[in-house]
Amino acid sequence: MKYSFLVPVYNVENLLKKCVDSIMSQKPISEEYEIILVDDGSTDSSGSICDDLSAAYANIRCIHQGNMGLLKARGTGVRASKGQYLIFVDSDDYLEDNLLVTVDRYIDEYDPDYINYSYIKDVGDKRIVHSITDSEYEILNKRQLLELFVASDKFNSIWSKVVRADIFRNNIDSIYDMSTNIGEDKIQTAFLISKADKAVFVGRCLYHYVIRQDSIVHNKSANDIYNIIAVDRKVENIVRDTLSDLPMRTVSKDNILGRYNATAIDGVLEHIYKYNKYNDIDYKERLNVLNKFLEYDQNFWEADRETIKRLKIYNRIRYKLFVNRRFNKLISLDRLLHVAQKLIASK
Repeated sequence: MKYSFLVPVYNVENLLKKCVDSIMSQKPISEEYEIILVDDGSTDSSGSICDDLSAAYANIRCIHQGNMGLLKARGTGVRASKGQYLIFVDSDDYLEDNLLVTVDRYIDEYDPDYINYSYIKDVGDKRIVHSITDSEYEILNKRQLLELFVASDKFNSIWSKVVRADIFRNNIDSIYDMSTNIGEDKIQTAFLISKADKAVFVGRCLYHYVIRQDSIVHNKSANDIYNIIAVDRKVENIVRDTLSDLPMRTVSKDNILGRYNATAIDGVLEHIYKYNKYNDIDYKERLNVLNKFLEYDQNFWEADRETIKRLKIYNRIRYKLFVNRRFNKLISLDRLLHVAQKLIASK
């Protein structure tokens, strides 16, 4: 079997069938494919829908497990898969009908370790195109992939990728060893790049990433921020290991690592902004929690002058307030930024 579609499922009873229909409606290719639905402890009727789909179609399998988070659910799918290539699909999203025939052509022609395709973000009635290359397609090597990865979160999503299955199967315990819904794409993509020699980036939009109003997390819990720091530390180690195998000058490796650290700090600061911008947490408790974020992994927050320069402009100010424990001023600034953001959005 050539392809395994892996679909983690959690409380998407109104969207799951559309997702699966978009897979079953793919333009035909000569190769067989399977669909693996991993019900991650859904509390609505999603689990029953998975069972019904599995009973109706011979190429659909359903696995039920307790709620262990998105990363573990993906890992369950990888373990159960039989395909030579893994296609990751989130259960509230859907595919263009030419996804399979398109990726099959690039795999047969270029034999890449993975394919990354452009996508469309569905926000209500709006369709926003996110192109990852201006060309029809682009072939990238490991160094190019790593440099893109450390510079931006734009290429992290695992649901926009088709992956040579052996890369994940042979390293499954190293990749899927955390229970988290935060940053799980980042772990998988970092590990993928560490093992990949070649990837094809496709300019055509083949995937629809659906933004659901009921799924948007407007604020962040403290546990979310601890988790993302832990994810970033894990990914940093993967980046270091990848750099050690590349034939590059030390100064170039240090530059890449510095860019990753800046991107990671930027990301955590954005999560802290989401934590700070609402008034639903006791003020003294908020100050205490911010201090715990800093104490949780002080080495994470260490940054030289060049790394600080790479932060987003407003985050340079926020970073200095945070590491100097000026938490009162940081909270005030974040709330002002939130008010400004709302005013801009209303115009």
